[in-house]
Amino acid sequence: MELKLILITIHKSQLNKDLLGQAVDIVKNAYREAFSTNNNVAVEVVEGSGSGIDFAIAFDQAPSVPNATAKFSSMVQMVGERLNNMIPGQLSFQGKGKYMPLSNVKKTDLPAREQEENEFEQLARQYVAEKPRYRFSQIVLSKEVQREFDEALAVLTNRELLFDKWGLKSIMSPSVLLNLYGASGTGKTMAAEAIADKLGKNIIKATYADIESKWHGEGPQKLKAIFLAAQKQDAVLFIDEADSMLSNRLSSVSNGSEQAINSMRSQLLICLENFDGVVVFATNLIKNYDPAFLTRLICVEIPKPDTAARREIWHRHLYPAGDTEVQLNIPSSGDWDIDTLAENYEFVGRDIRNAVKKACIIAVTEQDGEKSAVRVAQKHLVDACEAVQKQKKDLEKARNSTNISFRKISKEQEEEASGQIAKALLEKASANNSLSQDTQPSV
Repeated sequence: MELKLILITIHKSQLNKDLLGQAVDIVKNAYREAFSTNNNVAVEVVEGSGSGIDFAIAFDQAPSVPNATAKFSSMVQMVGERLNNMIPGQLSFQGKGKYMPLSNVKKTDLPAREQEENEFEQLARQYVAEKPRYRFSQIVLSKEVQREFDEALAVLTNRELLFDKWGLKSIMSPSVLLNLYGASGTGKTMAAEAIADKLGKNIIKATYADIESKWHGEGPQKLKAIFLAAQKQDAVLFIDEADSMLSNRLSSVSNGSEQAINSMRSQLLICLENFDGVVVFATNLIKNYDPAFLTRLICVEIPKPDTAARREIWHRHLYPAGDTEVQLNIPSSGDWDIDTLAENYEFVGRDIRNAVKKACIIAVTEQDGEKSAVRVAQKHLVDACEAVQKQKKDLEKARNSTNISFRKISKEQEEEASGQIAKALLEKASANNSLSQDTQPSV
């Protein structure tokens, strides 16, 4: 049976190629969900009449599936909701999806989709996967966090069993979406690279700044291209500062920039649904996430290190380790006391790294004679810690004095959003625990 999904558009000046591509993907995904199938389907675009967006489904013959009419009605509803959310207030879906013979569909000369795909291919080449720099053996994690990673990795390392042999991909996307959240400097980026290393894959790293654009419609194109790059290179995709992309979509749109934000987030949802791979997000502002995104993610918190963890991090930054390509060789005066440093300074890993670097610089600048005689002493480490701590306090003071009225959110709305996030996290954790009971971590 040949199946055609016909997306009928009018006023095409309102629909650039990017938005039209999103609309096509929306119709495809709605068909797959409504009819519970992963089959590929051809989508063609034709000109219609009236106003807004309409669509029709044309069959050589009626689909021989139970409750086809009800499923089709469900598809119409899904398409309507998703198209209307694509650019709120700008496009209206008329809800007139219907069966029609192929002979009734008038083709039109639109730009060849092959040309559009070539443009994405060229854009995707800008994103090159790299070999991960870190392994889990290099990261200091508490037992609780390590257990959460083991459970998440159980899903990642058993994807063939879960999605192919057990058939889970018939009811959900085979992509694995992991979200790492916690304070800045706690090691989220290192953990993402360690995950790629564990899976034997390279990693593509991007931030919101790499994807956004001042040109309307270009941001979603970059987003689609970076997912294409990860798919073609079989790489783990790591997106830092993810709160900029995963926060709530705007319900009231009044200008082009707000339209661009909604368009970006809609495109991300489409990319996540269609991506057959591993995506790792990272943020220190998880309370800003849209619950619609959270329900798709396996969330792991990377907390600030306790005293024991800080001691281990200090040790790894001062003494040579056996499994690194470049060995540490910091000359010591023999009086280092990392227990005192760990207890007196509640630093995260990035702070400790910065303090070690600054202590080495202080030691070098204090030495007037032969550089080979330079030794890093406990005093240098303490002075460096004090400098790092002062800088942190100054930054926090500046941050607290900044006008944050641009957030446009009341205390009650923030509390409500936080409650939704907490609920989504609890539900997701419960689902993850249930899944992990059926699969043993292979780490």
